[in-house]
Amino acid sequence: MLDDKTNIGIIWPSDQLNAEFLINEIRKKNNIISSKSIFFSQGLTEFIYDVYFFDLDFKVRAAKSINQKISRLISRENNSVLVIFYKSNTFEDTINVRDDIRLKFQKTHEGPAFDIMHCASSIQEREYLCSLISKNNIQSYKERIILSYNLFSKLKKLHLWAGCNDIDMNDICVAGSAVFDLYNYIHCDDIDIILPDKIRDAKYGKGSKKLCDDIDIVKKGYFQRNGLSKNITDTELVYDRKNHVVATGTKFVNLSYVLERKKLARRPKDLKHLSKYHNNFKVKNIEYKDPSFFLNKNRYDIICKYIFFSALINNSSDNKVVRDCYEKHIYGRKRNGEDGGKFIDDQPIKYSYNDYYDYAVELLKSLQTNGFKEEYAIPYYDNNIENGAHRIACSLALGIDKIPCFKISTIKKPKPWGKEWFVQKKFPRFYIDMLDKCYKALTTGKIDK
Repeated sequence: MLDDKTNIGIIWPSDQLNAEFLINEIRKKNNIISSKSIFFSQGLTEFIYDVYFFDLDFKVRAAKSINQKISRLISRENNSVLVIFYKSNTFEDTINVRDDIRLKFQKTHEGPAFDIMHCASSIQEREYLCSLISKNNIQSYKERIILSYNLFSKLKKLHLWAGCNDIDMNDICVAGSAVFDLYNYIHCDDIDIILPDKIRDAKYGKGSKKLCDDIDIVKKGYFQRNGLSKNITDTELVYDRKNHVVATGTKFVNLSYVLERKKLARRPKDLKHLSKYHNNFKVKNIEYKDPSFFLNKNRYDIICKYIFFSALINNSSDNKVVRDCYEKHIYGRKRNGEDGGKFIDDQPIKYSYNDYYDYAVELLKSLQTNGFKEEYAIPYYDNNIENGAHRIACSLALGIDKIPCFKISTIKKPKPWGKEWFVQKKFPRFYIDMLDKCYKALTTGKIDK
């Protein structure tokens, strides 16, 4: 929290003005504490709408002056916004400095003085602007494109409901499918909200509840469930900036939290939302990597599958050692509680070794005939994969040098399928030596005799 005499200023992108000159002018009358430059590869439009939402509310997107400003700013070569924190006795002093800066530099600036600098005119606006430039929020601008009309109209209802019920929007955080809508993955059907404990306990109780058309309150303890990676109270979700982002004057719980909740719940609508999310996310973020990129000592299961696919290609899948090694691995997975490996929509659920064998044969035929389709891209974090070991192993066996993949923001603890897993499962020493030699050959190009 900043003290009462610290304010925030935003210097807008400019091809004519040197930001350092502006800072020097401000420094003549104010003590500058710090500054940071924020580059917008995309998201500058939404950032501008959000900055002026504080004054204009939902009218901001129809405001002629704001839309003209957006057109001017995004047309410039410089897409960096400079944010400065500085001391000022009163907010009125800050506004006077801003007006002086605009007047002095307008002569050398194309466009209205309005395009040069913005500053907070109250403590409330300062705190609001600080929320927009938090680490979480800046990252969100890079990931979302523009607010959908569907979400825009539902947020208007939410703000109206909050006003009618004497609840400050600072005390509300949106969760559920509306968060997916914010990032343009789906159109939500309604708005689910989280309230801090003090308000919730006094007015609404612990259970989920329909508040009005299109607005529901979720069950208390949104991110306090067994199986979730963290234990975060509703109050912390609402008030701690690292747990939410701000858009259109509204807090939204982190997208990663919603994803984790839906993966845990796995209700039909959750699976539908997750499928749409993954399909749209892949389209936005597809890249290509050598399949060997995903090899590491914690994933000897990929090596086991590679040996099996190589045998299929060479018509030697009846080789007792190869088949037995693959079969032991599959049964070991099942005993570890694996759910059958249904990670893509049209993939059948696998219950037995024969199911896995049939799937492997079909996968091999598909990659040989059609190549590796982008719709089956591998989700990964660092060089750990969320799923796709069979696809990677088959690609390695076929000599495919680049496969589609997409980076995700986080991943559950990598599955412990390294050499130690195979030892623990009492694989014969000969099988483990075979995996060791194959791993070395694939990762170094050297083959032990």
